[in-house]
Amino acid sequence: MSLPETAILVIDEAYIDFASPLDKFSSLQTALKSERMVILRTFSKLFGLAGLRVGFGIFPRFLADYVRRVRLPFSINVLGEKAAQAALKDSMFKQATLELVLRGRQYLAHELEIMDCEVYPSQANFLMFKPPADARVVFEKLLARGVIVRPLNSYGLSHLIRVSVGTETENKTFISELRAILH
Repeated sequence: MSLPETAILVIDEAYIDFASPLDKFSSLQTALKSERMVILRTFSKLFGLAGLRVGFGIFPRFLADYVRRVRLPFSINVLGEKAAQAALKDSMFKQATLELVLRGRQYLAHELEIMDCEVYPSQANFLMFKPPADARVVFEKLLARGVIVRPLNSYGLSHLIRVSVGTETENKTFISELRAILH
């Protein structure tokens, strides 16, 4: 790794739990051996605790000490802390969520490609795609039908749409409504 001597590399691994194979995409093992890397993770995605705003960081020992010194005394509430602890122990929920997302991601990618959408590779719980029609129009028509996706205009990608992987029913509804709009 080539960083200036005074730099610390911070890597956000919010979506890392959906990556496969995990070892190929995570920087955790490298960070554990480094004094200049920080890994940030969240309970918002795989664990479903987005509203609680709970996450954690893996820091070099010296930096963790500084962070401890400057953090607010009540930076996480008791409910968030207990929920995070319970989530870490609930391997069945974690596995079921992971399987749901991986299966849904594959289904959505396949169906989008059938509709001539350009689908970008994903290791997250969402897909980014370019529809074969104006993305803004597609977004507005989906919204009018009660299907919420994310236009990427604010990222300078006005030709693309982001769709989150949902339940099997939600995924099928999205595909059905998109098909009706495109055809």
